[in-house]
Amino acid sequence: HRVDRRQRQMCIRDRIRRIKRSDASEMQAAVLASVGHIRPWLDWCTPSYRLSDAVNWTQEAASKWQEGSDYRFVIEEPESGLMLGSVAIRTVCRTNRVGDLGYWLRKRALGQGYCTKAVKLAIEYGFEQLGFQRIEMRILPDNAASNAVAFRLGASFDGLQEDKIIHKGEAKMANCYSFAAPVSCRNIYQKTDIALVDTSVQSVSGF
Repeated sequence: HRVDRRQRQMCIRDRIRRIKRSDASEMQAAVLASVGHIRPWLDWCTPSYRLSDAVNWTQEAASKWQEGSDYRFVIEEPESGLMLGSVAIRTVCRTNRVGDLGYWLRKRALGQGYCTKAVKLAIEYGFEQLGFQRIEMRILPDNAASNAVAFRLGASFDGLQEDKIIHKGEAKMANCYSFAAPVSCRNIYQKTDIALVDTSVQSVSGF
């Protein structure tokens, strides 16, 4: 299935693209540079995050995308192509096409709007090309930055709910948000659309 010109231009301008195996070393560097502000929310982000951890995460991305269980994107700095973080949508209910969105951002990119823009693009792609009917976000109440992203994007607040997120090995309460697919995007899912993001484009906290 060909990538149309509009899709390619969106990727180049806004710097969100599918993750690739060759992103592993950049992934490790971005994580290690951001432990201080990410570690309180994401258990896997530690000073001992190894290159092998990043390799495993990037290598399994292609198979998970193909099977429709997890769609992983890289956020890049427009000018330099530097990896700034990642956003992903994990399928939590195939029957009703419900996804769970998560994200993280490198320390040097904080406060510049990259995260909000990347999450917006991922949500739009999830509805328009992957056929999701609902995309949810589960965020720890104390994670002010991630809660702010949800509010800026106009997410519906579904309440503070119990046992919605695993943190430090325990089920915790989380602020739950959701986005519903626009009417124009409902019930148009086609499996061939899964491959529409061009993996060769070199141009753009949760899980």
